[in-house]
Amino acid sequence: MLKNNVTIAIILLFALLLSGCINLVSQSEAAGEPEPAAAAGLQTYIGSGGGGYGGEIEVAVEYDEDNGIIVSITVTSHNETAFAMQWALDVIDDILEANGTEGVDTISGATYTSTGIINAVNNALE
Repeated sequence: MLKNNVTIAIILLFALLLSGCINLVSQSEAAGEPEPAAAAGLQTYIGSGGGGYGGEIEVAVEYDEDNGIIVSITVTSHNETAFAMQWALDVIDDILEANGTEGVDTISGATYTSTGIINAVNNALE
């Protein structure tokens, strides 16, 4: 029960932080300020993959071309249940640690959803 409460608190905190960032971006765009230049070699790739219980899962993979590393992975679109997605997001840490999907196992209890994330990351990096 405590683990669920902590997880929910972290998700809510992340949502609040994300909504604040979105608001700041909107304000700078409205003020006509130029967007900061992306780091050289840092690219964002979009991929989608089947295998999710609810269908296609779409991710944005930020990849550092200069150093050959995956910087971040964000699920941008899905039709999974909140419960399944919460469990499956652990696979993102595994992919980041392995710097790819090779050898990364699906998450027990969210097998289809984590498979969809793995497939989407592979699609993004093709």
